[in-house]
Amino acid sequence: MLGCRDASNGYSEYICMHCGQDRRKIPFSCKSCFCLSCAKQYVDNFVGQVSTMLHPGVIYRHIVLTLPEQLRPVFFKERFNKDLLSQFIK
Repeated sequence: MLGCRDASNGYSEYICMHCGQDRRKIPFSCKSCFCLSCAKQYVDNFVGQVSTMLHPGVIYRHIVLTLPEQLRPVFFKERFNKDLLSQFIK
């Protein structure tokens, strides 16, 4: 991740087929879901897949919840309990 899109770690070079003068170096990416620039592609693909299942005309919000460290074991044990998560959201 630290060397993502750094040309010193490798790159592809493209040359114009017409004039042969224009050269472009495209550095390799890490393709990790933990890398902020590479993860955007994963997110965009996920959103594209989910958007095909959503109802038209309904406004959806994406939220990310962060739990205090003391509550994490409880929610981990009950991670498949939809009632607990529903009550927590309410």
